[in-house]
Amino acid sequence: MNSSKKPISLFLLFAIVCPVVAFGFVYWYQNTLQELPYFGKDYQLTSNPKEYFTVSDFSFPNESGTFSNLDSTKGKVWVANYFFSNCKTICPIIMPNLAKLQKFYANNEDFKMLSFSVDPERDSVARLKEYAGQLGVAEPQWHLLTGDKKLLYRFARNQLFVTATDGDGGPDDFIHSDKVVLIDKAGHIRGYYDGTNSNEMKQLNKDIRKLLK
Repeated sequence: MNSSKKPISLFLLFAIVCPVVAFGFVYWYQNTLQELPYFGKDYQLTSNPKEYFTVSDFSFPNESGTFSNLDSTKGKVWVANYFFSNCKTICPIIMPNLAKLQKFYANNEDFKMLSFSVDPERDSVARLKEYAGQLGVAEPQWHLLTGDKKLLYRFARNQLFVTATDGDGGPDDFIHSDKVVLIDKAGHIRGYYDGTNSNEMKQLNKDIRKLLK
């Protein structure tokens, strides 16, 4: 090889290899070492452990007629979302995406999924049982919850913060959110994801794996 070409070849080699290595390092860091944020009310971030928001207790009947509560998520990484079985817009996208997520973590006892109905008057236990069969919900890893509308909406607004709208859970109140919430084993909110967006759901999957490690 002509000696004059060696510097050019080395430059091209570094120009190609260095960005690839840098990208690989950043990807590895983001998916292994970089800590997920801690969220509070109105999606505010905090780095002070004393200010970490912790999801409080709840108790709602699920599709099997038993009750799901905070104890069922104790020591587990879990995701939560709001839906209703008669939804014709975003839920037919979100719920199948969650079904795919469930399959990925099938039989993993450290992971749980809870979907809360925003239309409990129509989403009875019997209706949710039917809907769960259509989705392929696998108990006890994934449960669909119903119950008192005011309590369900209060939990959405004051604990999961899936909506910024005000309301009292009355007849004219309605929540329709695409957000999927990620909660860690200590009950801290660690992420919000658009359940209709495939890239955000992929990121959710990566973040779940990170918390499980």
